[in-house]
Amino acid sequence: MKKTVFTMILFTAFSILAFGQKGKAPKAKENKSAMADTAKTKGRGQEMGKGNAWKNPEVRADSNARRMQRNVGLSQDQYQQVKATNLTYFNAVAANRETYKGNQAGMKAANKAAYEQRENSLKTILTADQYSKLATYRSDVKAKKAKGKGKPAGKGKPADKGKPANGDNGDDTDPDESDD
Repeated sequence: MKKTVFTMILFTAFSILAFGQKGKAPKAKENKSAMADTAKTKGRGQEMGKGNAWKNPEVRADSNARRMQRNVGLSQDQYQQVKATNLTYFNAVAANRETYKGNQAGMKAANKAAYEQRENSLKTILTADQYSKLATYRSDVKAKKAKGKGKPAGKGKPADKGKPANGDNGDDTDPDESDD
């Protein structure tokens, strides 16, 4: 009798667990599609996923301007000017992506020119204190990204794992010295 009751309880528990899994899976898919819909309509911030909306220059310009308003303290007039400057910049980057398809060096040069133009515009829109706050914010973000990835801040390729980063080949001999 005890074995029968125990077997039935065990069977019931396993069937609840097995059928319970099927009921939760569609809800997860619904949440992903809901997140994708939100990503298409909202800025990159916390709602933005890895959707195609981030490729939209208007979304990027607005998101960047809102972030600057939050971190630098822009007035409403400055916000509108920064948003317009960002829109010009992100439109140029999108156009460069199409124009220089397959020519990475050309795209890099064109994007650098667009970036410098944007920086010059920002210097005229922002006060010296605000631009200083922006530079500090950018360096903090760069340091935080480098810390999170475990790589040093800055551009360049990481050192090869087999070779030391300083160019030393690992032995303690000087190549100019010989044992003659």
